Amino acid sequence: MIPRSAKPAVDKLREQVAALHADLVRYELVVWTAGNVSARVPGHDLLVIKPQRGLLRRPDARRDRGLRPAL
Repeated sequence: MIPRSAKPAVDKLREQVAALHADLVRYELVVWTAGNVSARVPGHDLLVIKPQRGLLRRPDARRDRGLRPAL
């Protein structure tokens, strides 16, 4: 479960991780969804990780299906 105090940072990092992965594809550093991008959540023992071989969509809280960051 994501602590309430971490939620704003997690949401911001999800956007940044998605954008960074898009840059990897745009500059042909990876093919399609290959490659991993992650970020540490400051002040918490949490990571935001772009799943490997997953469809990458911009995060949308209305579609959040209970996925949690990997630790």
